[in-house]
Amino acid sequence: MKKRIALALCLVLLVSLVFAGCGTDAKEDLLGNWECQIDVSEMVRQQIADGDESLAGYFDDLTLGIQFDLAFGQDDTFTMEVNREALEAAFSNMIDQAAQGMLAYFEDLLVEQNLDMTVEELLELSGIASIEELLDQAMAIALEEMDLDSIKMEGTYAAKNGKLVMTVDDEEEEVPYTLKDGVLTLSIPELEEILGESGEMVFHKAG
Repeated sequence: MKKRIALALCLVLLVSLVFAGCGTDAKEDLLGNWECQIDVSEMVRQQIADGDESLAGYFDDLTLGIQFDLAFGQDDTFTMEVNREALEAAFSNMIDQAAQGMLAYFEDLLVEQNLDMTVEELLELSGIASIEELLDQAMAIALEEMDLDSIKMEGTYAAKNGKLVMTVDDEEEEVPYTLKDGVLTLSIPELEEILGESGEMVFHKAG
């Protein structure tokens, strides 16, 4: 399950998942829908820099967040998945941000290459109508390659002795957790590189 979470986070240029913490075992407190926002902006910017260092400075303000939805049912089942609608909205916002950076990059490139043409003319020669169209195509490919349906996790759960016992595809895992004031915290050491030093995913009750 942890490998799936790492996969989900990384496939967004990135974006797969599990759980952790310590706290109450009250099933009633777990029931319902939860949301977790993961900021992967730094990961995206680093991937751009790793791919082409000359692009890095043009996307310093680029931001991207991924929302995970987690639901616990009365029948002891749970589901976790990336919120597709929220991700598409986040991608759309990132396209708007990236467009300015791409425009500046192409303008500097034309000057550097001593080419007497506009960015629009350069794009036309490449068969591209606009920077926005170029980015839309790239994001559509990224969403398709993420295969969000394969990232979705479904299974059963039980709260025992300060741990969530999660069972997915006949694989059982005990996950420590904290639940306080409507905040569910899952600490995942294996994902520290992606989530930060603590490796924590923090969920809030939806709605």
